[in-house]
Parts: sequence; C-alpha cells; structure tokens
Amino acid sequence: MPAHYKKSLIISLVLVLVASFSYYNFYKFKPKAVARESVKGYFTSRITEIPLPRNYKELGSNQNENGRQITIEVTETPQQIQDFYRHALLSLGWQIEFQGISEPFLNTKFKNDGKSIIVTSSKQSGDENGNKNTIVAIDITEN
Repeated sequence: MPAHYKKSLIISLVLVLVASFSYYNFYKFKPKAVARESVKGYFTSRITEIPLPRNYKELGSNQNENGRQITIEVTETPQQIQDFYRHALLSLGWQIEFQGISEPFLNTKFKNDGKSIIVTSSKQSGDENGNKNTIVAIDITEN
C-alpha cells in the first residue's frame, strides 16, 4: 500500500473518531437547570387592567415606562363606547375627571389612585360594504 494511502487512511480514521466523540458528548450533554426564582426580568410593573368591549379588533398597542396605549375597532357607536367605559370604570372605583366632545371625537378622562385612563372614540368613514366602525384609543397612565 503506497504511503499517501496510508496517510489518508490514518487521517480519515482520526476524523471519524473525533466526529464520533463529539457526537457522543453532544448527545449526552445535559445543561445545568437554573432555578426559577433566580431568573430576574428587566423590571416589573403592575399594569392596570381595563375591560374591553365584546367583539373588538385590536389595531395596535404600545407600552412605555409611564403606561400603555391600546387602539381598537368596534361596531358600537362612539357614544355607546363612552357609556360602556363610564359604567365599567365607575363601578371599579374610578372617577371622571373630564368629558368632552371635539368633533368627531368623544373624550373621557378617568382617574384613580394617581392613575388615569383617557378613552377617545370616533366614528370612521364606511368601508366598501358601507359599514361604519368606531375607532377607540385608550391611554393608560401609571403615575
């Protein structure tokens, strides 16, 4: 057997052994489990829960260090949405700070324990089927 064949055979055998050893170690590896209580998040916050009307469609949401904003679409009228939030939040202990109309928007600001919720609703122009939905912006501030 020529010398270069022997050399190639030895190199191939060594590579097969290294690959087998690597595969075996990878297969048998068990990572060290971290206890749940030692895992910490960046920060924690208590987010004010807010009721949402039935059959809403979430269009967007945003959260920052001061609170969050939610934008939804509903089939109710702007006034029905304002009434919904007035009844829901007043029953949860919130107080009305102000109400206002600035066409085409209806606005109500609620406050409770240094927190505030502003509900703005407006009727949108009809879609291709003539349906007119209401867009609702909910701004929650966690002071």
